[in-house]
Amino acid sequence: MLNGIDQERVIEHQRGVCLFGYPFFSEKLLVPGYDPPRFLAMIGNEEDGFKSLPVMIPHGKRGNSNTKNLRKMIPLPFEGDENKAVRSRMRSTRSANTADNGLEESRDYHPHYPRDGEEWYVMMEHGVSDVDDQGWMYSWSFKSRQWKGRYGFVRKRIWIRLPSTTPELVQIHDLGSRRERMESQQSHVEEEMQQDETQDTVVDRNTALPEPNEKTDALINELKTCTLDRKRFELLNEVLHSWSKYDLMELTKEPILSSILGTFQFETSRERFRNEILDGLAK
Repeated sequence: MLNGIDQERVIEHQRGVCLFGYPFFSEKLLVPGYDPPRFLAMIGNEEDGFKSLPVMIPHGKRGNSNTKNLRKMIPLPFEGDENKAVRSRMRSTRSANTADNGLEESRDYHPHYPRDGEEWYVMMEHGVSDVDDQGWMYSWSFKSRQWKGRYGFVRKRIWIRLPSTTPELVQIHDLGSRRERMESQQSHVEEEMQQDETQDTVVDRNTALPEPNEKTDALINELKTCTLDRKRFELLNEVLHSWSKYDLMELTKEPILSSILGTFQFETSRERFRNEILDGLAK
């Protein structure tokens, strides 16, 4: 689908160690001269190929002072303090939005971060290679051709930026308008159903919609069977576009809300559910 579309890709690399039985990955563990740089820019498209360009990040006031162009080359807001950059990256992941084409949008609302037309996405589909919930692929060496979704001494993930006119991507602000159209259509259908009931129209039990409790129970069971939080959000997005406003409000009530939150693996996913879905239903 993305073949022939000019795009910018940035490969992010990290090396890891095991401390007290827990893996710890950081770009600071990369071996200079042996490992690839933290960010490696790939510019081009699938048909014509990509050309690579290492991205040099200055430290403090040393190095490249052209920070304006540097911000356009790396998928993180440029800040002299590396700790601030890490915090900015953590804020950006909470606003990620999963699209149908396997790209996960990650926009940081830093005042210096590129705005419309310059959004970065984490690629979540790599053919035969699996990824974790954050888009990382793991292996025992950066030179290896075998990458998987867990276990390894090194890991990498691919950030991608497409032209703003690319129609295949679903922007997060578009979901609200789509949901409003669906709710408007659903409301019109409910009004017609109520008119039919006043005219003593007999409704076939076999075609009647299931009760809200049955629908929510089925949804929770499907969420529990999902292996990744990304799949859970894909299922919830389908629900947002197909359920009525009344059924969606059932998701905000207890104990249904606690049951849904309990299906997520990570706290960041629960926070994203509260910020995106619950806040959207409250409007």
